[in-house]
Amino acid sequence: MNRISLSRRDFLIRAGAAAGGMICRHSTAATEAKPAFELRGYYITFMRMPTFGVTAWKQAIDCFAADGINLLILWMAGGFASKKFPITWKYNHDHENIRNNFAGELIDYAHQTGIKVLLGFTPFGYDGVN
Repeated sequence: MNRISLSRRDFLIRAGAAAGGMICRHSTAATEAKPAFELRGYYITFMRMPTFGVTAWKQAIDCFAADGINLLILWMAGGFASKKFPITWKYNHDHENIRNNFAGELIDYAHQTGIKVLLGFTPFGYDGVN
């Protein structure tokens, strides 16, 4: 038996297009499904996943892209090292991004998959300590 890999989004688009094709056989709109929203994405709290290294994050980006998102709000808070305000990250010294500073590489990777990244920062609040 051959298995076909199909995301939930693709399944819904194809099923909807097939159903629409049964109802409106002469319409091309049923086969050209467009997303309901121009911007589709996730809000991820980067700093609350301190054990995720760049490999795990790239796998997550791959999953997000497979799900059809085009926007990622990456809330950094205490997950990056600030030279100007070192107190904001000193409690998060075990965070993988503090140790290896891969956030820029991750953002570039997301861009390669067609995902725009918006960064969220709050140096003195929301996530002072992981």
